Amino acid sequence: MRYLPFLMLLSCAHMSPLEVRCRPLLSEIIAVQDVRNSLSDEMVERSEAYKRGDITADEHRTYFTNWMASENRLRQHVTSLYNLAYHAGCF
Repeated sequence: MRYLPFLMLLSCAHMSPLEVRCRPLLSEIIAVQDVRNSLSDEMVERSEAYKRGDITADEHRTYFTNWMASENRLRQHVTSLYNLAYHAGCF
C-alpha cells in the first residue's frame, strides 16, 4: 500500500500533460452522469409502478421528490465539473 502513490505517478508518466490534467475531471463527469442515468431509470420504473397501481400517489410523490433533489444536486455538481474542464482546456 505504501507504494501506491509511486505506482500512480509511474502510470501517469506516459500520459500527456493534457491527459494528466483532464482524465480525473472527465472520469468524474462520466461517473456522475452514470449515477444520474441510473437514478432516472429508477424514477421511470417508479412511475410505471404508479401507473400500474403498484404504489400509491403518496409513495410516488415521495420517490419523485427525493429523485428531484438528488438530480438537482448531481446536475449542479456535474455542471461545476464541466466548467472546470472547460477552464482546464479539456474540451
